[in-house]
Amino acid sequence: MRRPGLTTAPITALVTAQLATFALLGTGCSAPQFAVEPRLDQPAVSGQVAAAAPGQPLEPNDVEGALDLGSDDSAFGVRADIRFGSPHIVLSFLGSGFDGEGTLTGQLSDDGVVLPAGTDVGTDVEFGLYSGVMTFDVVPTDTVEVGLGFGLYVADLDATVVSRDAGNPGTIDLQTTLPIPVLALQAAFEFGDLEIRGLVAGMHLQIDGDEATFYDLDFGARYRLFDAGVSGSIGLGWRYSRLDAEYEDDDDNASVDLRLSGPYLGITIAF
Repeated sequence: MRRPGLTTAPITALVTAQLATFALLGTGCSAPQFAVEPRLDQPAVSGQVAAAAPGQPLEPNDVEGALDLGSDDSAFGVRADIRFGSPHIVLSFLGSGFDGEGTLTGQLSDDGVVLPAGTDVGTDVEFGLYSGVMTFDVVPTDTVEVGLGFGLYVADLDATVVSRDAGNPGTIDLQTTLPIPVLALQAAFEFGDLEIRGLVAGMHLQIDGDEATFYDLDFGARYRLFDAGVSGSIGLGWRYSRLDAEYEDDDDNASVDLRLSGPYLGITIAF
């Protein structure tokens, strides 16, 4: 089920437009500093999904139990930091995928396809999370950074549930792309070569009966290994993201509550 009312222009265009806005806001500030951190993430997924015809009750299915989705063996992520003195821009991407075989505990229906409770199914989920955040220092010191600001996240969900019962075949697609403006808080503390940092962002939206709540928490520490004009660091962290959305159109309605959480390992190059 593709949700036309929530689908936007390509994600890359959204992120590029926001980056251009950030660059204009940063014009006139001090010379920028750049850092890029490729990450190896290992997120686990939890939550519930439901889909039904308009007017019919939504029957949630637990993604760990009913759909048997578990941890992603490995997921790729990347974070880029750009500092114009006080303005601190953070761009990030996380791409993850999950699959499993389970048994529905609640009925799923979409475009005339009905999979009742008790149906054995195979599920494949692809989830991409793109973000751009800008914060401004309220505690600007050499060792402590605390900033408040705003940003834009884009959550891209593509889930397919396929019946494995020969007597009741069918496929249900849950697809949506949600742009979510957020408020953000960012903090960092430096102790010599060790930096501890955190980023919290979130927002609740309600538009024409559609509703979405999103928040993202990213906490970690990194240790500088060398600094010779270009510096290199190794870091460990934990990221928790939650998307809770309920939406309806003329043909179907759906509810998605997905939570991703897990550790990551990152290598940072800064200049």
